[in-house]
Amino acid sequence: MERTTTRATFLKHSVTFTGLAFAGPALLALGNPRAARATTAGYGPLKPVGDGHLALPKGFTYKILRQEGDLMSDGHRVPGVPDGQAFFPHPDDPDLWRVVCNHELEDVGHAIGNRARAYDPVAQAGNTIYDIDPKTMTVVHSFVVSSGTDNNCSGGATPRRTWLTCEENVVGPPDGFTKKHGYVYEIPSQVSRQITPKPIRPMGRFVHEAAVTDPTTGIVYMTEDNGPGDGFYRYLPDDLNDLHAGGTLQMLSLKGKPRYDTRTGQTPGTTFDVAWVTIDDPDPKGAGADPAMVFHAGRQKGAAAFIALEGCTYANGKITFVASDGGDAKIGQVWRYDPDRERLTLLYEATDKHVLEGPDNVAISPRGATLLCEDGDFPQNFIRGLTAGGDIVDFALNLTPEQAEFAGAIYTPDGKWLIVHIQEPGITFAITGPWGSGLL
Repeated sequence: MERTTTRATFLKHSVTFTGLAFAGPALLALGNPRAARATTAGYGPLKPVGDGHLALPKGFTYKILRQEGDLMSDGHRVPGVPDGQAFFPHPDDPDLWRVVCNHELEDVGHAIGNRARAYDPVAQAGNTIYDIDPKTMTVVHSFVVSSGTDNNCSGGATPRRTWLTCEENVVGPPDGFTKKHGYVYEIPSQVSRQITPKPIRPMGRFVHEAAVTDPTTGIVYMTEDNGPGDGFYRYLPDDLNDLHAGGTLQMLSLKGKPRYDTRTGQTPGTTFDVAWVTIDDPDPKGAGADPAMVFHAGRQKGAAAFIALEGCTYANGKITFVASDGGDAKIGQVWRYDPDRERLTLLYEATDKHVLEGPDNVAISPRGATLLCEDGDFPQNFIRGLTAGGDIVDFALNLTPEQAEFAGAIYTPDGKWLIVHIQEPGITFAITGPWGSGLL
């Protein structure tokens, strides 16, 4: 099916502050084996700064915005496992920045916030809102905005000033939950209290990761992180302002290459012409028992297979997404889709764990470089950048004992700070420094 959603009027609802992230490069100088393979590009060696949670280039510093367990304005504690997030205008005070944030909690337990407003009172994931005063770079207000969902990993901002939060699981009543999971939910950013989220069933029940909206068309692009085979999807809504009103779910295929396998055997720089196949039943009855049902339906019609699709972002008219386990070395691929030209390009494939392993959350810096948050096993995780010239450079290193992944990287509206989490022990950092004109 051709790209049928019309352009033009959708931009007038656009979000003022987009969730862009910044990647800065650097050398590693901490005695880690990666040091011998580090690039000479970037801001210089990484060294421990502040209280030792992070290693950053010379001149860069950070402060902690909030941590798991901190008391929020609504009387609840900051949940753990923070993940995808985005900036939005504040509904009442133009001098504040508002952030909607995912929390990737899972398993049966107690919903965060007010359980009476939870979608599923025994599901532990959800979303918080926190407001930042840019003058002091402190959180001045925060609260639970949505709860009762499961394993909310990433998502994406919409031009309606809402956040699409994605469940990376298809659990349900057979697993001890009271509701079916595996959906996308639309979370308002301009509210002051907790809402009850509603699943958008036409967007599919599968292992969702990220969902980003093309602001010129209203089409939502989604990644799947089930493995060993995953799809890249798009949702064409019937009503641009109401995703619940129905629409068409499609899966990417490659013209002239039915059932193409992108997972191995690829050459960076290769460009493919794209087509789309329609998923007839986006919410099949058996999805709880078989998380790959939607994927297999697309494959039967000729859709392409990826592996471990993670972060996804929209910038400059293009969609960038990563396959965390893709490539011959199984340590990562970076893909870019051009919706205007209907083309897909493999930007980069990792071949050495010292250089890049397990890219997860992704964003585009103000200077056009691609930010990659690692979720690898090497054992340490970095924030790295893929430059326009195709080089991988280092910007930050996680020094916490947990060695957990970086997630949710977004660049502040004034361009001065990078906001990013370490999932365990659940810390949100604000990083600043001499960005200059840098490579990134």
